[in-house]
Amino acid sequence: MSVRTPAVAGAGGNLDGIEFTIIRDVSTAHLAFVAGKLDWMATSMPLLKDVKSQAPEAICEVTPGGISRNLIINRDAPPFDNADMRRAIALGLDRKAFINIISEGQGDIGGVMQPLPEGVWGMPQDLLQTLPGYDPDVQKNRSEARQIMQRLGYGPDRRLALKVSTRNVPPFRDPAVILTDQLKEIFIDGELEIVETALWYPKMYRKDYKIGLNLTGGGVDDPDQHPTPPNHQWPLTAFDTHNGRSPVSAGTSLHAPSGSPPMSLAQLRREQCCHSEARELLAPVYGWFIEGFGTPDFKQAKPLLDEL
Repeated sequence: MSVRTPAVAGAGGNLDGIEFTIIRDVSTAHLAFVAGKLDWMATSMPLLKDVKSQAPEAICEVTPGGISRNLIINRDAPPFDNADMRRAIALGLDRKAFINIISEGQGDIGGVMQPLPEGVWGMPQDLLQTLPGYDPDVQKNRSEARQIMQRLGYGPDRRLALKVSTRNVPPFRDPAVILTDQLKEIFIDGELEIVETALWYPKMYRKDYKIGLNLTGGGVDDPDQHPTPPNHQWPLTAFDTHNGRSPVSAGTSLHAPSGSPPMSLAQLRREQCCHSEARELLAPVYGWFIEGFGTPDFKQAKPLLDEL
């Protein structure tokens, strides 16, 4: 919502700034927009028709984006430490169904980068379709997936039960419901685990999950902005308008989200004999890391924590 103050002289006003109002419920956000309380909002394709009908003067644009919905798998947690199990999961996905249900067919199937032609780094379709689960013949893929699951000891009479974790916001929850339904096709009964936003990313960094759904992406179509993911991530679709996340990866220094350097502050507090405070500064950030253990900051942090 843009904010203007009254002009000192004459008509009009001066733009002071832009306020972003956080409205968790999608219906409430739509009502606020239609009522003129908001100047701008993002919405989904199924709800776009309602917005147009209730606010015909609104300018509605559909644009391609570089944010993908991803299946995430903790490859260190059984049974997903088995490569065959991970392949079966990949083969069991129907990516086109995600696009048809969530965005009424307006979306693209892609890899990590934004798909062609809008994305200049996108993988060509002929190459993309050679990857597990990207063959457009979904039934053939799932037949192979079920054969793998049966070799691993699962089947109609012995199904795999697990939790499917995701963040508690609609852009995450909606595709997670579809994912849970698709997993049933390959003898997996998923129970949806909804996680509040404040707990979602720490949960992922701790790898405190087995399988889940996440959104990943950024505003710039550039491979340099995509760090190495901490676990297996398989894009389901590449069409959304919500921000994803960037995992802590190799080459990342020990900095808090605010940008303050806990390593330096911890060293200062140690020199001031405030050992307890120094440990409280450094330990949480140290615990976030899942790779990059050979970086200079990380090597210095371990003995400092041992000393504290």
